[in-house]
Amino acid sequence: MDLYDISRIYPSLDKSYITGIIEICNKPISHHHLHKKKAPTSL
Repeated sequence: MDLYDISRIYPSLDKSYITGIIEICNKPISHHHLHKKKAPTSL
């Protein structure tokens, strides 16, 4: 799945949001990455 597939299925989504989803799907998910996404102001 790539940017064109997602933008065709969900035309209302913002391109940067789609790119973020693709990055998360393509990268091995690390705990640190999830922590930064969920709680950027925790520390």
